[in-house]
Amino acid sequence: MDSLEPVIADPFVVSLRTALGRALGWLTYPRKPEEYLAALAPRHFGPIRAEVVALEPHFDGCATLVLRTDRRFGKHRAGQFVSLTIEIDGVRRTRCFSISSAPEGTRGPRDIELTIKSTARGAVTPRLVDPSIVGTTVELSPPMGSFVLDAELPPRLLFITGGSGITPVISMLRSLDRKAIREGAPGAKVTLLHFARSEREALFLEELRQMPWLDLHLVTEEALGRAPSLDEASLAAVVADFEDTRAYACGPAPLLRAIERAFASRRASDALTIERFQSAFDGRSEGTGTVRFARSNKTANDSRTLLVVAEEQGLEPKSGCRMGICGTCHCKKLSGATRDLRTGEVSTEANVDIALCSTVAIGDVSIDL
Repeated sequence: MDSLEPVIADPFVVSLRTALGRALGWLTYPRKPEEYLAALAPRHFGPIRAEVVALEPHFDGCATLVLRTDRRFGKHRAGQFVSLTIEIDGVRRTRCFSISSAPEGTRGPRDIELTIKSTARGAVTPRLVDPSIVGTTVELSPPMGSFVLDAELPPRLLFITGGSGITPVISMLRSLDRKAIREGAPGAKVTLLHFARSEREALFLEELRQMPWLDLHLVTEEALGRAPSLDEASLAAVVADFEDTRAYACGPAPLLRAIERAFASRRASDALTIERFQSAFDGRSEGTGTVRFARSNKTANDSRTLLVVAEEQGLEPKSGCRMGICGTCHCKKLSGATRDLRTGEVSTEANVDIALCSTVAIGDVSIDL
């Protein structure tokens, strides 16, 4: 399906489907109902699959994967991400990555690109940037996320990125470049302020320099002789009235906090959209109490997030970003009180969905898992 408009489902149908799914879940536990449906009709109910058809290195530990998706993947919007599941040493692991290719890609009609930077001691990313990954089949979620260009372009756009935070933004810039090629202009005045360790590690730099309509500002630690910093004054030196632009930012947490402060100082926070690759919380919590996983009949007393507690108990709930963004790990809380680490909000309602990866127990809690 190529439509980019969200489909609004009938609330009654959604409730009925949820109730039926939960009832079937009790009958099929520890397997999930969709696993049986996938086995019976894989073309309709099975996971979306993709083959890694190429690996294009950028620098040590960083590469672009070219994935050939199956027909159910559809079309993404520039700036969206996917969760990717791969089996490593017999363990299925899921992580989220931004799609760096434009929806109007120049490769095959079912090809997408994920640009991945390996993390030290990572369980997944080192495998994904290894040349041996070519030919491997992985599973993908449908495209997700709201870090996308507005349907109607504003007169001016400002992108602020750091390191691999440029990956969702390059998709947007490539999409604007296709528009510029077709129409002679991208439809907006566009500025990119990008922070990197060095020119060598500035992803897509040569491609960006080939976009004549783009006002590119590159700041590197190598050139400065110190770690780059950002505040209201330095941002204003690039775009004097940045509060009057539509802005998108993605990068390391300290950079994003500085950007938020700069926009807040000019009372322009509403003009800024942020994509986080790192959790806004530090993972430490004040969680206490006993967590009971109802279907598996396991219990634990642990202050960490419910996702970590479940995994420590040998359970395998689906997860993706592990920081409360993608929604992959949403699960039903049957009873008890929990705290959402993203907002600090306490929930005491029964039978509500929670994000396991960003929620802790603050008392005895029962989870439908």
